[in-house]
Amino acid sequence: MAGEVRVFVGRFGRVALLERTPTIAEHAHAQAHALMKVSGIDTVFRVEGRDQVLDAGSVVLINPWASHAGRPLPDGATAQLLALYIAPYWFERSIQAAIALGRCRVFAAAKAPLAAEVRAAAGRMLALMRDDTAEDAELDRACEALFRSVLTQYGTADLGETARAATRPSDFRVRRAIVRMREAPGITLDIDGCAAVAGLSRSRFFELFRSCTGVSPRVYANALCIETAIELLGTTEAPIHAIAERLGFSAPGHFTRFFLQHLGSTPRAFRNGVRRCAAGTAA
Repeated sequence: MAGEVRVFVGRFGRVALLERTPTIAEHAHAQAHALMKVSGIDTVFRVEGRDQVLDAGSVVLINPWASHAGRPLPDGATAQLLALYIAPYWFERSIQAAIALGRCRVFAAAKAPLAAEVRAAAGRMLALMRDDTAEDAELDRACEALFRSVLTQYGTADLGETARAATRPSDFRVRRAIVRMREAPGITLDIDGCAAVAGLSRSRFFELFRSCTGVSPRVYANALCIETAIELLGTTEAPIHAIAERLGFSAPGHFTRFFLQHLGSTPRAFRNGVRRCAAGTAA
């Protein structure tokens, strides 16, 4: 991938400046997600089954564990995006678990006009990310201000009420399987083993898992794999081939392709562009 890559990991999540790849695979994650156009052509994202056009005057908003993907770009076209990942622990402790499990909708709509306040906060954050002399504390304050402006403008009126009104069921068998998945995140997913831990048949496990989380076991496992890769790339000096092997990829090239299709950056470009707040928490 060519193009500028800048990533800041702060106390409450991360902000990434990325070049949009030709195609972004269907995926989901625990963070509330917002996308803004920086330059290039307008792009299309499919969010929970509906196409949303991202242009200079809009923001695409994606709830935790909402399935989304990037529609293919025309040959030779490029687009630069600012992507926000707001971690569940930004929110009140009483609803963090509901948000992390996708049982609470942070955003009421998948697309909205780009408000002047949000545009200004994004511009400030972008300028600091491109300034190699900017201090961590300054970046973290700008990151927090950007998250706050997005949630003030587009967040649901009462997240607590939304969480209490959530319709997705919670099932101890699915929770037990998720614990198993988190113990060994990677590209290799033992569906039969997870179903056995849950005490369910394979077909019933798939059905119940999607009902409780909103995504398939594979999409959930891929999200755990990506977040583990992000953590290893940003906090260790482990060679990329070693990270690929740890996550179960048969070759580094397969890991690179997977990372690129999900995050819009190669692992090497991400590592070179990442900057973590000294007081930051992995997100």
